[in-house]
Amino acid sequence: MQLADDPTELKAELENLRRAARRVFRSATGKKEVAFITLRGPIHRLDPQYISTDVTAFTDALTQATRADSPYQRATALQNATALYTGQLCEGADYLWAQGLRTALHRRALDALMLLAEHTAQHSADPEPALALLNQAADLDPENERVYRRIIQLQITLGRDDAAHCTLSLLTDRLAAIDEAPEPATLALLNQAPPTRKVPTGGSSSRR
Repeated sequence: MQLADDPTELKAELENLRRAARRVFRSATGKKEVAFITLRGPIHRLDPQYISTDVTAFTDALTQATRADSPYQRATALQNATALYTGQLCEGADYLWAQGLRTALHRRALDALMLLAEHTAQHSADPEPALALLNQAADLDPENERVYRRIIQLQITLGRDDAAHCTLSLLTDRLAAIDEAPEPATLALLNQAPPTRKVPTGGSSSRR
């Protein structure tokens, strides 16, 4: 929104926007007496009784994860959160108000995937679901070295040294595209492989 700098004009423009938004919601829902947008002080809010958003559902799921009474309840909430995050906020739109929130939500989605992957790795005899979650995290944030490092660690633990080298190559290529290179700690992982347990490499998640 390109709003006026003058306080009087700004107030009028916000009132007009609020009325226009209410008309749209009332026309779409047939609820003629509902405000839909509430005003508390200077803050305009969508009325949660009538309007839901994927951002609200996502953040609510993350809140449930932090308040969970057991690891499995926490994992369920994290699963819900990661399923709700389908892309960056207002992707493709250059709104100044969205930039900080877009970054924060992206980071929280990545953290949720990593936490869910750790839970899955600890509680499942099958390594593929954990690797799939880590691959999803790598696709979400292609230059995030922390994600690739965890993939490599898990692959080495499983005895998948070739896959670990492929993961490092992929990371190297992606970092090179932004004029960066893997950190020494990441490179050292392939020279410090611990005792491994051999697991077949079937499934698409072994690509990284």
